Amino acid sequence: DETHAGALFISHDIAVVSEVCDRIAVIYAGRIVEELPAGGLHYARHPYTRALVGSLPDMDTDRSGPLTTIPGRQPAPADVGDGCAFAERCAFATGRCAIRPKLLARTEDHSVACWEVQ
Repeated sequence: DETHAGALFISHDIAVVSEVCDRIAVIYAGRIVEELPAGGLHYARHPYTRALVGSLPDMDTDRSGPLTTIPGRQPAPADVGDGCAFAERCAFATGRCAIRPKLLARTEDHSVACWEVQ
């Protein structure tokens, strides 16, 4: 039976979140950058979400080497400017990232806030 109840589950472990939740809102520096069904992580479009998914070890991961990381450092909350908070760490950043992108629907159940994707 469905109860139609909701719960907020906050974690840095995207693998656990994808098993526990129906929907995922990926937050970077206090801003939602992507919202999608948990089963749709392989369709992630925001560079931060893709980097998170890419950093997950799997059965094929070389255990003798280092894990994949996201280059750079997350900004302090007081240092997040008006533009995209992920821009300084993003391989796809351009000048327009100085303006904060809106969270826009790509499909009925998938929204992304990224100029590269829009």
